[in-house]
Amino acid sequence: SDLIYLTPSDYGIMGTLNAYTSVIHILLMFGIYAAVTRHYFDLKNDHEAQCRYVSSNFLFLATASGIVLAILALFGRPLWERATANAIPFSPYVILMLISCYGGLLYRLPYSLFQAQQKVPKCITFDLGGFFLSATLSLVMVVGWKMGVFGMLLGGCIAQVLIALIITGFLLKEWFVPRLEWQHISKTLVFGLPLVPHLLSGWALAFVDRVMLARMVPMAEVGRYTLGYTLGMVMLMIVSSINEAYQPYYYNLMTSSPNPQPKILRIVSYYLTGLGLIALIGSMFAGEIVALLTPTRFHSSALYVPPILLGYFVVGLYYFVSSPIFYHKKTHVLPIITGIAAVLNIALNYLLIPRFGAIAAAWNSLACYAVMLVIYYVIAQRQNSFPYPFWRAVLLLIFLLAAIFIAGSVSLFTPTAWIVKSVMVAVYSIFAYLLFIKPFRAIKTVTPGDPI
Repeated sequence: SDLIYLTPSDYGIMGTLNAYTSVIHILLMFGIYAAVTRHYFDLKNDHEAQCRYVSSNFLFLATASGIVLAILALFGRPLWERATANAIPFSPYVILMLISCYGGLLYRLPYSLFQAQQKVPKCITFDLGGFFLSATLSLVMVVGWKMGVFGMLLGGCIAQVLIALIITGFLLKEWFVPRLEWQHISKTLVFGLPLVPHLLSGWALAFVDRVMLARMVPMAEVGRYTLGYTLGMVMLMIVSSINEAYQPYYYNLMTSSPNPQPKILRIVSYYLTGLGLIALIGSMFAGEIVALLTPTRFHSSALYVPPILLGYFVVGLYYFVSSPIFYHKKTHVLPIITGIAAVLNIALNYLLIPRFGAIAAAWNSLACYAVMLVIYYVIAQRQNSFPYPFWRAVLLLIFLLAAIFIAGSVSLFTPTAWIVKSVMVAVYSIFAYLLFIKPFRAIKTVTPGDPI
């Protein structure tokens, strides 16, 4: 219902602010959450040392990021106006963005600890709680109080701060000791700081398109593109959630099991099959979904959904093949790889958006994610050779591209469309079964000493 009360330009504002939120979060997180997840297993037999490690990093993060964000809120208006031509007012929009960003920073570290401990119910509770609280507050302010895009931002800000305070309370109760030990902070920064340029490059891949589009196409088109991305980000939420659950499991498996390969292959086979099915269905029925859920002015957003879904499908593959790099703490190579993909993405956007419009940005992202995946695969294999079904995944991606183009050639809401799309889903199911499920389902996955 928000789409009825918000204009495409409002969505353009939200998409642009989300892009800036992400880059601020990356810069001020210092890679700490990833370091905490990885080092948790190095200290898993000494809870007291874990508490000192966690507390030191939390105090450092809360203090350093709080100071920087306060300075930006008080003195950042000239910088913002110079960088953005004041297309989005600094007050109240950017102020709300900065407050939300601080809440997100506080939230991320304790959430990473829950993931490392594989406390799935708590992670799900906080994920769903934050989502429903934000959605409820935003609906009340936008639909009930007619506050427009300001209501969306204010509702999200309040929800983010409340959830951050609650999860911080859990951290303080279980982990906090009133000591700040620089040896733990330095250990974290050695691991985490190389992730900052890596994540910034990832930001360039995921968000710089909206920043560039804001300067190259009308804000209304940025809004439609943002809506398409919002729908496509369902896939990102899925692959990110799976990765956040898988990484601690992978670290534990690698440190505890003498033969982790069969388990990992079995997981990958089912993962690729399920992820591909979601990408296929979401891409083929994007037009119907957007037409049913949005006013006419947003219907062209459906054009952006297929390349966005396939891009995040490729990101899902990257999460798996890059795990050895994180496990062996070779994070210094990450900025180089993602940097190459980010520079390529910016160059392609600069060249192709003026000619083809916003749709070029979506396909450029997919192409750059694919380049990044190949480079990661080659480097990770040199670090820790593992028989990932890489070429089978490439065949699956080619099939998905072909199926989407075939389905896109038929009109929406017609018998022919339903028949064609149903046939493509059936063919995919058979194809994926032969590629992944049948070859890998019989692999023995339980060996002596494996964690259950």
